[in-house]
Amino acid sequence: LFVCDADDVPAATASAWARRINGIPTGYVHYVGTRSGHDGKKLGYWVSAAALHRMRDEGFTKAYLQTDDFRYPAVMTYLRLGFVPWVVDANQFERWGTVLEALDASGDLARQLAQHVREPVRPYAVDTETPV
Repeated sequence: LFVCDADDVPAATASAWARRINGIPTGYVHYVGTRSGHDGKKLGYWVSAAALHRMRDEGFTKAYLQTDDFRYPAVMTYLRLGFVPWVVDANQFERWGTVLEALDASGDLARQLAQHVREPVRPYAVDTETPV
């Protein structure tokens, strides 16, 4: 669990968990949050990056996370960290189109991520869940 504080008050947090997906140990970024009043300072980015670094140090080569598609700042943070969409249902094409349109007026991001939002992939079954 990583916590970033501002003036000795917790301002942002993220955790690094481990999950086994199809038998493969996989990092899971979880419980990312920023305290109201600290929005826009990129604290969510830094605590998520710290969680990813911990996963790397533990030997993980893959990581994933989940978020709601209406959380535009969070989605943008995760895209900046190198995450890409994982489309598992046909209804997500339209949803990702809406997200990318809201985040990317120039269309560059949509072009960059196009290969990831073309067709659904089968979701992995999570076998175990163990905190790192």
